[in-house]
Amino acid sequence: MALFGFWRKYWGRTDKAPEWRPPENGRSGDEDRQAGRYQFVYRFVPLFAQPIRMPQPGDLQQDLENSVGKIKSSNEISKNSRINPGKTAAVYSWALLDYWGSAQAGKPKEPCLFQISEPEAFDPAQWGTDIIAQFRSCGHRPGKFAAQCRFALPCGVTVYESLPRIRQYGAVAACADAVLRQFPGCIGIYWPHSRNLVSREFYQRQGWHSPEFRFLDSGLHVRAYRVGGSGGQLFDTLGLSAIGLPDLQCRCSRLEPGHVMNYLRSIAEYLYQNGDEICDGETFEGVDGSAWPCAHRQSLVGPLRRVLDISPAAQGQPAL
Repeated sequence: MALFGFWRKYWGRTDKAPEWRPPENGRSGDEDRQAGRYQFVYRFVPLFAQPIRMPQPGDLQQDLENSVGKIKSSNEISKNSRINPGKTAAVYSWALLDYWGSAQAGKPKEPCLFQISEPEAFDPAQWGTDIIAQFRSCGHRPGKFAAQCRFALPCGVTVYESLPRIRQYGAVAACADAVLRQFPGCIGIYWPHSRNLVSREFYQRQGWHSPEFRFLDSGLHVRAYRVGGSGGQLFDTLGLSAIGLPDLQCRCSRLEPGHVMNYLRSIAEYLYQNGDEICDGETFEGVDGSAWPCAHRQSLVGPLRRVLDISPAAQGQPAL
């Protein structure tokens, strides 16, 4: 599994990483529900520093057709309330006619829907300092970047487990790409299911070796934590649980943080492509060349969720 040197600029240091805290049992806030379990509507939120100027509907529709294929205005089909139930009416809504799936076995297939809701005010204080500290794609001062985010354009795509994973979430990424092109005032996109704020410039770089992994530029969030005064480190991913896969977790010390974070990206790419076919007790070759055992466990960092723990047993793991 290849490592990606491009990311070392952003992930090479953990001296400013937040300190590890155990997850809170029983916590079930909206942010945790969105990040810790499979989502039937995948959401992303383009953010703006200035009031949002809407493009011409025809321009956005043409861009979407170029990205995801044949589409149809949802005004011409039955209204679907799964995306934004009980909220304001959508500004734009389309059926993606090349993407059909069924929510339950035996139910008729429906097209995936992409919906853009009405612009709204956004308060970056909702994130908190520990979450902002993990926004590594926003430069060396993520708090300053986050403070600029004052207006939001909520978006959502219905997803179906019956569709191939890479194809399904490739459509989500393609919709986000179209929004970014049609809204030049967008300074970044927040992905609530991975708790990842990705700046416009970072997202446009496309850091994976193949376009089919485009979704992971934002849907996968690799995080780092300091473990008390022991010098240990805890790394994990957030975002895989929302698409039906286990997130990843690694406890270690005395290893280059950038190497470990790129290593987790490589494992995540494997799961995204092949599914969770890994059995407890199997080993991966670690970044130090030794065999690292893996096992499915409960996460050590919130939100509580099922993770695949891959840690270097030979070097010992930091006490938590």
